[in-house]
Amino acid sequence: MINTLFFDLNETLIDIQTLQTIFEESFDHPGALHQWLTKTLFMSNTLGIVGEYKGFDALAEEALDQVFMENRRLPSAPIKDRILSQFRQLPPHDDVIPSLEWLKTNGLRCVVISNSTQEMIQEQLQHAGLTDYFDNTYSVDAVQRAKPFPEIYQHAASREGCTPEQIAMIASHDWDILGAKQAGFRTGYIYRKQMPLNPLFPIADAVDSELLGLVQQIIAPKDA
Repeated sequence: MINTLFFDLNETLIDIQTLQTIFEESFDHPGALHQWLTKTLFMSNTLGIVGEYKGFDALAEEALDQVFMENRRLPSAPIKDRILSQFRQLPPHDDVIPSLEWLKTNGLRCVVISNSTQEMIQEQLQHAGLTDYFDNTYSVDAVQRAKPFPEIYQHAASREGCTPEQIAMIASHDWDILGAKQAGFRTGYIYRKQMPLNPLFPIADAVDSELLGLVQQIIAPKDA
């Protein structure tokens, strides 16, 4: 029986698309935000494959430098500072607070596991007004390996005193669903962007475009 929900933070709970304007202004390229996020994840995964680790701050800054170069612009410290600062102050999606309130009312534990640093997680949750809804937060810094590698899922489950069967992972990234599936969790995929799910990855146990409906599905599945 599910008694604990693990949530991804970036894109799943907080709205990264609000950065689109500053990226378009800075790079004159509608795909620059996606380019930055993809490069950050690529570097994180590549380092993880060979047993190395860098924290999110270092990865995000280096990825921005690469976006500047690939768009034939000189790196700008003020623009970088503005982007990285705004990344810590993003708003929640509209459906997040009502969903978290429903979960807490119904006695479910809510936990964040994120590729953000621990300090970033706290700042992001505070600015989004979400701090009080979570029982715990876990950064990949604790295990020195980012999602979707298995260590953070296993670490958080162990610290929470949960078996995999008691946990559901909610994420807007199919690679996060893959990692959680490998850890033995039930999974819920929330559509936050118009991108198809990778058909080579495992299918989530529940899929929805609205968070409350998704968590209700994952807690009380039709096949239960």
